[in-house]
Amino acid sequence: MHGAKGFKSGQPDKYEKTSASVGRERKTYGNKRSAPPKKSGRKPTWMTKSMAEDYSREDILRATVIEFLSYFVFVICVCCFVMGSQSSYNYYLTKSVSTQFVEKEFDTESGFSIRFTGINSAADLWMYLEKHFVPSLFWEYTYDKESMKDENAMNIMYDNRVLGVPRIRQVKVRNDTCVVHTYFRDRFKGCYGRYNSLNADKDDFGPGGATAWIYSSEEETKSMSHTGQVATYTGDGFYTDLFRDRNRTIELIQYLKENEWIRRGTRAVIIDMTVYNTNTDLYAGML
Repeated sequence: MHGAKGFKSGQPDKYEKTSASVGRERKTYGNKRSAPPKKSGRKPTWMTKSMAEDYSREDILRATVIEFLSYFVFVICVCCFVMGSQSSYNYYLTKSVSTQFVEKEFDTESGFSIRFTGINSAADLWMYLEKHFVPSLFWEYTYDKESMKDENAMNIMYDNRVLGVPRIRQVKVRNDTCVVHTYFRDRFKGCYGRYNSLNADKDDFGPGGATAWIYSSEEETKSMSHTGQVATYTGDGFYTDLFRDRNRTIELIQYLKENEWIRRGTRAVIIDMTVYNTNTDLYAGML
């Protein structure tokens, strides 16, 4: 048709994308020479990994700072709640019981004065039980010398009362829990290794007839494990409950001492008791 501008055969229109131009665009985005458009609008407060692909670097940094500050405030609130809920009476009750039974010094057979943490022999432990522990359980007078003796109660430091009775428990290891070199087996007949649940001695010993000489499992003792400086000691073992009467308690400790309740295989002696303070309505456990 005359007057119409013609095009050469096969020549593309300048507004029409060819497969080659589309390929170049894909290659350009694939090489990240030109980033895809970012989302516009409200900036995010929280950011996840999948969301970060759709926002700029500034938005990601802003969301990261907000998350960090929020977590910091959360930690402060938790610490204030935990620490603020503790009463000073809890500390003073625990401190007073610890001072009475652990930090006070007592005389040993050798004439030296040591604390509970300084006990390093069976003789020291028996001296502690006889001369310090038992007298600390039976306070018979108040500040004004008024008698507060009660046959059915154990009073500690005037206003603290023992709930139930204290329990003394020990855990032992067997004689075959370590190996003696062949050169020295004729010299050393016994070898008691480190305590663990596999090395625990569960055989009855001594006079028998009571839980002090007969093994009891954790289900029977209802005691928890205790972590010491050397090992973690399970809640089983050989135990005896003391009496509410002072004289009977002293006789029981003498009986255990005379029959060598603490022996070479003994690895830990644990004292359990719970103290209640009537003035503050608080409990203190001793282990």
